[in-house]
Amino acid sequence: IPPAISRATALAAFRFMCGLCGILEFNAASARDNAPLIQQMNAALRHRGPDDEGTLCDGAIALGHRRLSVIDLSRNGRQPMSNEDGTVFIVYNGEVYNFRELRAEHRLDEKGHVFRSQTDTEVLLHLYEELGPQMAAQLVGMFAIAIWDARRSELHLIRDRYGIKPLFYHVQDERLLFASEIKSILLDSSVSRRLNRQALHDYLTLNYVPGTQTIFDEIHHVPPAHWMTVRPDGGVTCQRYWDLRFDVDESIDETRAVSRIQELLEQAVRRRLLSDLPVGVLLSGGMD
Repeated sequence: IPPAISRATALAAFRFMCGLCGILEFNAASARDNAPLIQQMNAALRHRGPDDEGTLCDGAIALGHRRLSVIDLSRNGRQPMSNEDGTVFIVYNGEVYNFRELRAEHRLDEKGHVFRSQTDTEVLLHLYEELGPQMAAQLVGMFAIAIWDARRSELHLIRDRYGIKPLFYHVQDERLLFASEIKSILLDSSVSRRLNRQALHDYLTLNYVPGTQTIFDEIHHVPPAHWMTVRPDGGVTCQRYWDLRFDVDESIDETRAVSRIQELLEQAVRRRLLSDLPVGVLLSGGMD
């Protein structure tokens, strides 16, 4: 790495990530003090975000976040981040490339939303206030998002279309835990470490683990292109917001196809150059 490239830039280039974790108690009236556990869970994710950290414990919910600063490097981008009246909170890993377009398209400023940063995180927060978890269908990027809506007592876990960003969860009788990495969830001693033999068989047979299962029997991941809503009464629903479709257009000839591919490639690269840090490029596989 050239000396001119800072440590933060190198981390952004090679490990573009943040880390998030959380605990939702299903019985808020008897919610235990989760501050020590959420701090331990968050500390286990330090390598994902060395620039900043934050935790929140409020009634039924506890949230943690480790930040790798890429957009708006100031402390205004600290998470967990809340809306103006502290009724909606977000922790988020990834980058939404079209956040500025979404801010303008939905006229978030004109509708009275107050922005304290230039982050994509805050756009997601206010966009949720307008659209709910259905906003996921409009996001272009790679992301794992957790939103706690205290007004409705709902937790929304949202994962990007292709599952680029990880998001694991474990459901008990009394609470749900989630995190960017399984080892963070395992810090709760009550979580079973029982081996998922089917997942092991699938991995050895297919070289990957299909579905939502993991190597641990009681830990799963949120499916790609889905949002999962969890309520303190233990109710869990999961909904798909996007699907990959192959529609044949016979009117497109080779010349138009080549031109369109070039256009889409340039657009994809341009979007990924959005950063408040110096940007480097890594190419895997070569181009013909």
